[in-house]
Formats: sequence, structure tokens, C-alpha cells
Amino acid sequence: MLSGKNLYLLGYGDILRRVYHLQKPIANRIITFSRNIDQHPEPENAIAAELGTGRDWQLPHQDEQSVVIYTPTPSERSIAGYQQGYIKSCEELLGRLKPTTWLILVSSTRVYRGQQLSIVDDTTQPLAADEFGQVLIDMEALVTANHANTIIVRPSGIYGRSTARWERLMEHPELTGNRLGNRIHADDLARFLSFLIDKIPACKTNQFIVTDGEPASESQVVDYLLGLTRDLPSEGIALQATALTKSGFELHYPSYRKGLLALKR
Repeated sequence: MLSGKNLYLLGYGDILRRVYHLQKPIANRIITFSRNIDQHPEPENAIAAELGTGRDWQLPHQDEQSVVIYTPTPSERSIAGYQQGYIKSCEELLGRLKPTTWLILVSSTRVYRGQQLSIVDDTTQPLAADEFGQVLIDMEALVTANHANTIIVRPSGIYGRSTARWERLMEHPELTGNRLGNRIHADDLARFLSFLIDKIPACKTNQFIVTDGEPASESQVVDYLLGLTRDLPSEGIALQATALTKSGFELHYPSYRKGLLALKR
């Protein structure tokens, strides 16, 4: 456990807010970094900082077993925005990390979209389908080449805030697609990040796909919500979280069925 250690949450938003509440009883000090700190429950432990802009910011109180979790986001939905949000921000972060500090970098399974395989797991080589995915691959390569104590976490499609999107698709099922999608509940992602914090430095692998065990297309999910049992065609990549499973971590929501059912309650 991290008793007496320091935890830094960079890109403090929905996921890291959940990590914060999981780790608060354990960590000695938690410092969060985000663009806006107005709604933070403990403003004295929150720092307003936007990584990648060249503005000065620091990671205070780092010790030999401190852990940073960084969830980068693009400054805008353009290649320039991705470069700033992922590459430039990580360059700034690398300049402030002590060599002994552990970094958990939250990337995305978007790095696999160029693969033509039907099944992808942690041993599969990332292959981008577009320039945006390549920026993520470049970010991962930059960080792992320059900071040895790095763990890459690649979550699939994150859900768990509400069912509003699915309710809209239930009203217009003709808008759904048949390409396989992979998902992870936000609570499970936060729990896994917290799990990794507690496992450092004994973690036996440095990259994890984080996804549930039931890939499904939008059409299949909507059919489930509507109570239909059609045999729908599907194509695309099915992700397998083999390293996560081997770690001993157990999902609370191993399928979208359980996750959406919990949201509807």
C-alpha cells in the first residue's frame, strides 16, 4: 500500500476524481492538477495547471515511491490540439519527474485501430488507423523511452456517467452500427488505476489493455436494452485484457449488460 507516500493526479477529471476518493484513505498526500480547481473538494491540495502550454508548474514533494497518474486530453480536436495535449504535455511532464517517481500514463486502445486482426491483446503491436492514433503511439514511445518507471494503461470506450446516449439510440436504432465496440465502466477503470498504485513496484508488466469481457456493437447493446434477441452481424476488433486478468484484478462490471443495469438503477 502507499501509506505515507505522495500521489499526483494530472488531468484531474471524472476518472481521477474516482481515483482520488479511492486513494484518499490510503495516500499520505494527494495533489491534483487540472485547468480549473473551483469545484475541488480540497482546494489546498489542488493546482491549476494546463500542461503543454509552456507555463511553469512543479511536482512538489516527490520521494522515491511517489506515483503520478496522467490522463492527457487534447486541447482541441485537431492534430495541433493532439500534439499539444499529448506530446508537448508529456515533454513538460518528463522534465519534472524524478527518475524514481512512477508514472501511470493513461492512453487509449485507439492505438490498435489500424490492426486487421479479429482479436487484439496486450502483446499485439499498436498500429494507428489515422494521424490521431499515431499521436498516441508517439506519446507512448516518447514517455517509455525517457522514463523507465512507466506503466501504460489503454482503456477502451469509457462509460458510466449516464445512460442518456443509449436512450437516444434506443429512440433511433437505425443510427447504430454493427462494428464491434469494446467498453469499460468508469468505476472499473478508476479501481484498476488504484489497484496499480498499490501494486507498484511489484507490477510484472508495463502495459495493460483495460476493457470488459464482452465486445459488442452499438446495435447489439441497443437490442439488449430494448429486449430484442436478433442475430446481428458484426465486424471489427475484439480486445482481450489478458495482462489485467493475470494481475488478479477483478472487474465489478465484466460486461456492458451489468454496467448498464447498474446505471439504470
